[in-house]
Amino acid sequence: MFIVASLQAGDATELYSSGNQAYRDGEFTAAIDHYLESIGSGACDSRLYYNLGNAYFRDGQIGKAILSLERARFLAPRDRDVLNNLEFIRKTRVDVILDSEDRRPVADVYENTPIGLFYKLLGKFTFAELVWASAIFTIFGTVALFLVFALKGRIVRFFKVLALILWIFAGLIMIPYSLKRTSAWETKKAIILSERAELRSEPTNSSQLKYTLKEGMEVAVEETRGDFSRVMLRNGEDGWLPNSAFELVIPRQ
Repeated sequence: MFIVASLQAGDATELYSSGNQAYRDGEFTAAIDHYLESIGSGACDSRLYYNLGNAYFRDGQIGKAILSLERARFLAPRDRDVLNNLEFIRKTRVDVILDSEDRRPVADVYENTPIGLFYKLLGKFTFAELVWASAIFTIFGTVALFLVFALKGRIVRFFKVLALILWIFAGLIMIPYSLKRTSAWETKKAIILSERAELRSEPTNSSQLKYTLKEGMEVAVEETRGDFSRVMLRNGEDGWLPNSAFELVIPRQ
């Protein structure tokens, strides 16, 4: 998982600024190089990945543009600029499965369903935000319990109820956190970077070709076996892709 850190003074900030200047000058390849060097120097900030995604898009690298913007969204899931640019890029292309017979859009099996809407709402919060919210309710619940023993009179009953309610909320918040942690679409989402990626029935190049996937499509990695990974599509189907065909939004440690 990302080590979340803001841009700080030093080489990373200077490289980030150099990238911004190169972008303004229309030198998108140079901007990309500066942004990547900034990341390599330890920077991890949604603004950095947002600008990197825009530079990739202007450079015609759609898959890497979407990957970078998805990383920006992971760090800042409610940032309107990030969300708008992701939506704009995806409107310029349609996720389709290419095979020998047709070109079919990849529909989300949970789109506009209660489950889909729940996970869409869940995606607006980071893991850290959920943990902090639970911790805050726990702390205030503990303070309320302390007051139960420190005070006397009718007010004690109020603080007993308050402590119970706060602890219940702290526990309830950890339910969506756990669901988010166990969802492959939250923790193991990946973006196709190859212009065409062959989805096969088994983890070998000689197995049956199921589909050919387009650059920029998103998949969820379910397991890895050697040079291949079993991935799931938004429509619920799965198959095996070469590891070189995609990159995880949240890099492996």
